[in-house]
Amino acid sequence: METMTLQVDTSAVEAAKMDVVKRADALSVITESDYQGAADMLLTINTVSKKVDETFDPAIDAAHEAHRVAIATKKKFSEPLNAAERTVKGKMSSWSMEQEKVRAAEQDRLRQIAYREAEDKRLAEASKLEAAGRKEEAMQTLDAPIVAAPVVMAPAVPQAQGIAMKKVWKWEAENLDLIPRAYLMTDDAKIGGVVRAMRGETSIPGIRVYEESSVSARGY
Repeated sequence: METMTLQVDTSAVEAAKMDVVKRADALSVITESDYQGAADMLLTINTVSKKVDETFDPAIDAAHEAHRVAIATKKKFSEPLNAAERTVKGKMSSWSMEQEKVRAAEQDRLRQIAYREAEDKRLAEASKLEAAGRKEEAMQTLDAPIVAAPVVMAPAVPQAQGIAMKKVWKWEAENLDLIPRAYLMTDDAKIGGVVRAMRGETSIPGIRVYEESSVSARGY
């Protein structure tokens, strides 16, 4: 795949960037005078950053617009196809689940028949033993667990070529009060909004509010 190159003259901002980075790396803040020098350095960085924005933003904006148009055009084709795919998948899934219910019901019916046949066989055997005067063996036969022939039916849904059917387990909350704390998450956006509004007066149980300093520079 061919790599795209940005057609922008970067020579001016490249030189300014290298100079600023070199000066920032060499900067030491030990005295009050150094601190003021660092503040001036921030303003210089801010000015160079604006030049970088002016150099690259037009090309970036043009690329974003081209990307937006391409995405919007593609959606005209892809979204109807995606909707059609969801429709077909939904119909296949509904049919598959219905067939599985039928299969499970039939399998349960056959298992009950097998159980009753095993039970009848046990009773007949016990009766035969009792008629032969072997009452103890007859009682042992009646006390023994019923062992029915296993019944396992094949899947009801045929395997279609090129299609894979899998079961997906999902969930929904039934009672929020019963959900263990380990599965709950804090609402970062809501808590952050309260903290920014109330600052040091914030009072939320279980939340510690603290302050940090942030340095910013404004260009002239």
